[in-house]
Amino acid sequence: MQPYYHNKKIEKIDLHAEYPCPCCRRGKLSSITLTEALGCERCQEIFVLHEDGYLLEGLKTTYPYPRKWYWADGQWTAQSSSHGWHNRFFSSTRFTLVALVFAILVILVSIIVPMLPPLSYGWLALILGIVVGIAIILWNIF
Repeated sequence: MQPYYHNKKIEKIDLHAEYPCPCCRRGKLSSITLTEALGCERCQEIFVLHEDGYLLEGLKTTYPYPRKWYWADGQWTAQSSSHGWHNRFFSSTRFTLVALVFAILVILVSIIVPMLPPLSYGWLALILGIVVGIAIILWNIF
């Protein structure tokens, strides 16, 4: 039985057929030897097959979630993401919390450093605050 996606008849992707690249739309996809993967001759993007050969997924991506396409009606149809508003909400909430923690850390360091006597280790508190702030930002990114 042929699968359907949004009332479009999805065709099985043939590794030996020629398809346009779903990313750059100008290059041609060709089979990569000894793998179930396709590569674009123009943008050098690599794609692998999933779901019994009906779904094409991009390997290298800058998106938080891999992009996926179906071959339907002679063109690539992007799979709609199952990640809705709630993921965007939680990621923005996470960023807000990290920014808030960083702001509180900066405020605490600015209050503590002037209270330390001169020639003490006030510079150490400042450096420690900067290092912890950078660590929090890097933790949020990765």
